[in-house]
Amino acid sequence: MKKVEFTKLEKQVLKELVKRLDIDEIGYSDIYDKDLEKYTNIPMNILRGVLGSLVVKRVIFIVSSKDMGVPRTYGDSVIFIQEDCKYLFEMFK
Repeated sequence: MKKVEFTKLEKQVLKELVKRLDIDEIGYSDIYDKDLEKYTNIPMNILRGVLGSLVVKRVIFIVSSKDMGVPRTYGDSVIFIQEDCKYLFEMFK
């Protein structure tokens, strides 16, 4: 995978995401957008932009809670790390 540059906010989000997942959990997530908002103290309107940027960079993907069959009380979206981005676990440990 090519080297990807991250902004300060992207690094903050990735660090929190990695912190709450194990490498064995690639392809699995129980981290919602509301969780990341709480963990990072980034307001949701800014967080959505950061998450969108990480999607464009092909580092994460997002599935709506509705599509997952999960109540929206947890959050609107579930955040996953892309399978080929395991290097993030070393980078943001």
